[in-house]
Amino acid sequence: MTVAKSAVEPAITNRPRNKFLATLSKKELFAYGMGGVGSNLMFHFIGTFLMFFLTDMYGIDPLTVGKIFLVTRLIDAVTDPLFGMISDATRTKMGRYRPYLIFGAPVLGLTIAALFWAPELSVTSKVVFAYVAYITYSLAQTVINVPYHALTPVMTTNYHERTTVVAMKQGLGILATFVATALPLIMVDWFGGGISGWRATGIIFGVLVTVNFWICAYGAKKRDTLENAKQIATQKITPNQVYKTVKSNKPLIALVTAHATNIFGFAMETSIAIYFFKYYMMNEALFPMLKGVGSFIPFIMVASLPLLGRIFSKKGMFLGGSWAGLLICVFCYFTADLLPVWLMFSLLVASMACNVFAGNLTWVLIPDCVEYGEYKTGNNANALTTAIMTFVAKCSSAMAGLLTGYALASVNYTPNEIQPDDVLNTILILKFLTVAFAHACSIIAMRWYYITPDLFEKITAELKIRRAAKTQD
Repeated sequence: MTVAKSAVEPAITNRPRNKFLATLSKKELFAYGMGGVGSNLMFHFIGTFLMFFLTDMYGIDPLTVGKIFLVTRLIDAVTDPLFGMISDATRTKMGRYRPYLIFGAPVLGLTIAALFWAPELSVTSKVVFAYVAYITYSLAQTVINVPYHALTPVMTTNYHERTTVVAMKQGLGILATFVATALPLIMVDWFGGGISGWRATGIIFGVLVTVNFWICAYGAKKRDTLENAKQIATQKITPNQVYKTVKSNKPLIALVTAHATNIFGFAMETSIAIYFFKYYMMNEALFPMLKGVGSFIPFIMVASLPLLGRIFSKKGMFLGGSWAGLLICVFCYFTADLLPVWLMFSLLVASMACNVFAGNLTWVLIPDCVEYGEYKTGNNANALTTAIMTFVAKCSSAMAGLLTGYALASVNYTPNEIQPDDVLNTILILKFLTVAFAHACSIIAMRWYYITPDLFEKITAELKIRRAAKTQD
């Protein structure tokens, strides 16, 4: 569909001349960012430690843990898009998405605590408990995360301010990543170690996640309103409509693919990292140090996004981070036995920073796909688009967990023992070559993402005209 020049130009002329004009207060911006803290606390805490906890602490074999992750993702294949449709159609006095944050947050907090509760059971009962706990957590995460990320386009329609909004969300989220990855082992020891230490740590993270989403819901109350929701073009979404929405949105398909492979690489990198430090480098204490330093650098990078976004394109920054991560991983694989510890540690920090930075860019780009989809189909599938992103992220992390579990089981990995060469070589391949492959796939996928700032300006101008006409009708 082509935008008529005569229809677009008046809308562009009537907009404020300063394209960087802020419409959000600092309070709103910060409060929305606290949702990123909650989201990253749970995602990285569970993504980094759950497999290690279930194998080395709770005694479930790695392949079974991988199957638990996979089965849960198959369930998500139905629940994530379904809930995206439900939340898109929601109209309440508290808004379109906020009710799910308000009432779902405490449920999510309880499920996080349950994952690390680890009751004394038989081997079979432990597996059943792990299945139930993880599936319940994943459903609760869907109820919260889909509406939360769907709030981004609701907070502002300014192209450049969206970069600031996502930078705040992802920047604070990176600080949460530090807390979720660098501190848990310290917290476990502080609370006495073993199962009881993990249990206490799980409870604390459950409370933190709940509080942060409540703060986010409070901060969005002026933006996510019933009146604003009524102005958005939506219709009853059927499975056929979902197919049409995705099919007509080629930039979304490209971005979702790049997001999926990026998350796969990150999940692989983080899930195998603790094994790498414990068994390959024989220095488990470096793991929290990596997460601490490795979180600080991408925080600075993401905090600079509003400035960088005025110099470089969002797509260009994503590709730059992906290329750098790919080259570092390939270099580390071939030189792992030659590099001094300090240099290997520095390269691991750089690799993590590149992966996190590129991953954050996908969330900067996704709101633009929402307007593009509305422009092409006439339907604003905001939460559905977000649900697709969160679903593929969960699928990718599950596939990384399944591959890790299968690979370790295939070489007869035995927890808490000195590992033979075949196990160490497997860890090395998972840590570097699979991550490099994921970066390569992300780079290829982004060739089909073609939303530029100029195209976005034309799309939003046209949508403003359509919405105004719809209101008059």
